[in-house]
Amino acid sequence: MKEKRDSDRRVQRTLQMLSDALFALIVERGYDAITVQDITEQANIGRATFYLHYHDKEQLLEASILGIFDELTKHIGPAQDSPATEQSLSIRVFQHVAERHKLYHALFQEGGPPSIVIRMQKWLASLIQHRVLRSHIEQSTREVDAELLAMHCAGSLLALVIWWLDHDLTPTAEQMGYLFWQLVAPGISDVCGIKK
Repeated sequence: MKEKRDSDRRVQRTLQMLSDALFALIVERGYDAITVQDITEQANIGRATFYLHYHDKEQLLEASILGIFDELTKHIGPAQDSPATEQSLSIRVFQHVAERHKLYHALFQEGGPPSIVIRMQKWLASLIQHRVLRSHIEQSTREVDAELLAMHCAGSLLALVIWWLDHDLTPTAEQMGYLFWQLVAPGISDVCGIKK
């Protein structure tokens, strides 16, 4: 049993090293310029080891992006000492982006991984639909397509994140999170027929 745990830890460590190497190289060179050889050299891992886990750099990217999504999901989970609000959730998204701003900037810039913005928007939409819009939909006096509304909110949030990265994280994460909900909350209420 101990041998299996040690083996699992080694595999997890290897996967993390490959992911870290990929992200470091994306920040340094951009995604298109990176090869599997570059990744294995950066991680100090043999190519054969790489191919034990991934077919190509795209599969590594996919796994690494899922890791970022998991990290962000944990980060935006409601704080234990206070209930989550729409503003606090969006503020946490901006705070997370600020903590890894070089990576996010490299991912979203021209020459970044293909379709990353679309994948991120769909993921954020799912998160918004299930964590934020549920109470609005329950109060709605109209027939509302929750998925459509969530995609709109996610697109707006992502556009603001990209703008913010291009403006050197000014204003603050807190100001951006609050601004996001000032922009979308009236529309959500109107679509749902909720009087404020």
